[in-house]
Amino acid sequence: MVALLNLLWLVPILTKFRNAWFTLFIDGVESFVQGIVQVLMSMAVIEMAPIGLEATTYELVISVSNSFIFLNVVIWTQFMSIYSLAEVDGSSSDVGANARMAQYTVLITSVNIFGACTCIWLFPSTKHECHAWKQRGGRRTEVAVATLVFSVLAVSYSIII
Repeated sequence: MVALLNLLWLVPILTKFRNAWFTLFIDGVESFVQGIVQVLMSMAVIEMAPIGLEATTYELVISVSNSFIFLNVVIWTQFMSIYSLAEVDGSSSDVGANARMAQYTVLITSVNIFGACTCIWLFPSTKHECHAWKQRGGRRTEVAVATLVFSVLAVSYSIII
């Protein structure tokens, strides 16, 4: 949902409608959606957490979620240099800056949607599946390997770059 809301940035980029209230609205709605996601995660913790470890499980889930939001920001800030957008400001006379910013926005949105569609299989799809995972102990080799590989790549990227 947040990825689709990124497309609203095309309105001030491609048109002359650059009202500050509109851009505040986009950020506010994105934050609201992220808040709903955190509420849904807390509901998942209720279903999945072992008795007595609810707070620990919740903190782990929220910390992982927040770290990936931060990683997303870091990666896309680095991508700004590819599109020569790091030095662009509102007073710039760069004619192609709006087109590059539009391409950049569509790229961000596309990759975020692709990532969401790729990772959705890591989550249980029903309440019954949540309980089945809880009874098994939540252990799935495919998910563990994918998580390990992604975590190693993310940490390596943050150390190297």
